[in-house]
Amino acid sequence: MPVKSTRLGNGTLTLGEGTPMDVSAQVVGAVLSSALSMGDTLTVLTGEQISSGIATESAFAGTMILDPYVGGVGEYTWLNHGLEVQAIFTPNTDAGLSATFNVIIARLDIGADEYGALLQPEFEWTVVGEPAIAWGIATP
Repeated sequence: MPVKSTRLGNGTLTLGEGTPMDVSAQVVGAVLSSALSMGDTLTVLTGEQISSGIATESAFAGTMILDPYVGGVGEYTWLNHGLEVQAIFTPNTDAGLSATFNVIIARLDIGADEYGALLQPEFEWTVVGEPAIAWGIATP
């Protein structure tokens, strides 16, 4: 089977439902990640052990250019801090891969490490529930 790949770029990110906010032009990089964790093993009075099972934890993280204006992504994250909103992330429109999921919004940091630096804070938002993935269709 030949190598098939795609790159991050020419994609989209929207936040919210109804009339979602398109923040695509502010995204420098973004990753939807998923990790498995083993639950605790409990020993009961009889000496038997039970496990609380396997849990999946997902996060959506990256770097965004801070839009410091009214109606911008910075204001959006400050107004929606702690709220659950829908996100639709398409890393590359041509590839057809897209993920729809809910995140808990955390505020974007304001500032930079040095004078003259672009305001581009990193973010990490907790994903609630399971992301719905629409896989792209491979072309020969």
